[in-house]
Amino acid sequence: MTAYTGHALRGAESLTLSPDGRHAYVARPDDNAVSVFSRDGATGALSFAGEISDPFNLPGVSEIKISPDGIVAYAATDAGVAVLGRDPVSGALAFSRMIGRAQVADGDIGTQTGLYYYDPGYAVSPFFPPYDS
Repeated sequence: MTAYTGHALRGAESLTLSPDGRHAYVARPDDNAVSVFSRDGATGALSFAGEISDPFNLPGVSEIKISPDGIVAYAATDAGVAVLGRDPVSGALAFSRMIGRAQVADGDIGTQTGLYYYDPGYAVSPFFPPYDS
């Protein structure tokens, strides 16, 4: 995570809350970055906590989801789905690995778009189970 650059919301495309409601994540595809905000549980006020910017592993990042246990984040990028470790106390993210498009496939011909997988002739299915927040 890097220090505040003054552009924490520039090009913001999506917002996701952590399962415990303590952090908010903003995907910024133009900057290949995800901004992290700590969130006051009583007021909902957000404070900038940092960002992860990585043109190689987060190209065009457009959406981010947090696992129900709050330990892993999944980011939709132009290169596939990036898996990031998440510190549940600070909210900080760290790149772990990339799940490429071919690995997302279920054996049928299909296309992974964002955090969804499209099988021709079938319904759209989420890459991972939907989470209620």
